Amino acid sequence: MYLSIGDHVIIDKNSLIGIFDIGIYSKSIVNRRFLKYAEQENNVVHLDSDEHIKTIIVTTEKIYLSSTTHNTLFKRFVNSYI
Repeated sequence: MYLSIGDHVIIDKNSLIGIFDIGIYSKSIVNRRFLKYAEQENNVVHLDSDEHIKTIIVTTEKIYLSSTTHNTLFKRFVNSYI
């Protein structure tokens, strides 16, 4: 199964590690360091570059920054199994 995460990008649900709200995620210094390291390693994909980032999607391959809210992505995730 696949999940549409925005900007015409879909990911394999089996590779999904987590969907995080940017406000909560960025409060942790460990999370900020992780994201900075991933950016240095070119493992971060900025979706919807002209929009405000609301969500971080972490997969086994990449980290995606999306303007789609984590609630919307979670609903898509759950509803695709129905």
